[in-house]
Amino acid sequence: MSETPNSNSFYVAKESELFLSKQKSNDESNISDAVFNANNDRLAVIEASAGTGKTFALVELVLELLLEQEIPLKSILLVTFTEKATAELRLRLRTKLRDLLEACEQNDDLPTTVPEEPFWEINTVRRKQLKAALLDFDSAPVYTIHGFCKRILREFAFENRQLFEQKLCEIDLLFPDVFRRYVRRELLSRDTAVAKLFALYVKYAEGDLASLEKDIVFLLSKDGEFKPYLPNFEVFHTKFCACWKVLVYRDLILRKKDVGQHPLRSAFEKTALNETSRRKTMINLDSIIESLSSAHAGASISEILPDFLEMEAGTVTIPRCRKTLKSGEQWLSPKDFQSPELAWIEALADCEKLLQDYDISGGSKKFINDCTDIFFANSFSESCRD
Repeated sequence: MSETPNSNSFYVAKESELFLSKQKSNDESNISDAVFNANNDRLAVIEASAGTGKTFALVELVLELLLEQEIPLKSILLVTFTEKATAELRLRLRTKLRDLLEACEQNDDLPTTVPEEPFWEINTVRRKQLKAALLDFDSAPVYTIHGFCKRILREFAFENRQLFEQKLCEIDLLFPDVFRRYVRRELLSRDTAVAKLFALYVKYAEGDLASLEKDIVFLLSKDGEFKPYLPNFEVFHTKFCACWKVLVYRDLILRKKDVGQHPLRSAFEKTALNETSRRKTMINLDSIIESLSSAHAGASISEILPDFLEMEAGTVTIPRCRKTLKSGEQWLSPKDFQSPELAWIEALADCEKLLQDYDISGGSKKFINDCTDIFFANSFSESCRD
């Protein structure tokens, strides 16, 4: 400050522990320094439980910046969590400024001698600073976190591709209309992953628009909380298509053999399968062969995927086998198959591994239902932001 202490100066003690002295001891000196020094410290972390004085310390810190650093109150940003905390902070700060200024103007027993503890010197210049702070108090930037973010979005609306006069309202009021416009845009007349997933949702998970809307509203309210890990359906669909096409190609090569039944079924009938697991292995093998027949007849991946999710491909790729052959058997395990059959098994194993990599289990209905909810909620959020 340019003004020196005089008879017009008063001294106000700094009460927060931020400005109390701490002792530094070493071999050469014994020096007392303030815990927080606004001239040097640019960052302070105040860690304390509820009701121990964090708001009080924050008010004192604002006074320190206002009086010592000569920073106008309207240039000090104060951000807290809740509306209640914001109102309390504004009330305490305004009360502190008013009480301090009134005490100075009325000479209410304020000390005129320099005290030993940390203090603020209130002189003519600083009285003007206090008056200016009170006059500008209504424009002081004291916000909740979301309130400050709204202000930034509003002031930089053009850069954020927002309406200049937009109004925020509860999601429940706007969601039904926005959801239906989203459905019309994404599901009708579009060959998108969203449309394919919704078709599976309706056909195999017994879903409808009403239940989907309800689930999305619930998930949007849980934004940021834990969600079950599920693959992005579009990515998963693309990878499964690639694996399935390889299996279909390998199957076509096998079917060129002039035999009465599928070559893989013939091979498994000659394999030393464990008697207790043979039935399960053959049932799943027949289901896979049937799905491949549907693919050869023109069935889409979306039609095949739900049935494949119900199968236990592992009973075919790694079946339980005996260690010895019986009469009429030729193979101890699928590892001994001829090259075309072995390539078919490897292609099926790649499809199975994809499901394992994404930890997909619980059957097609559960997967499709959960995946639809999460995928639509994320897709809907992105669509709204765009």
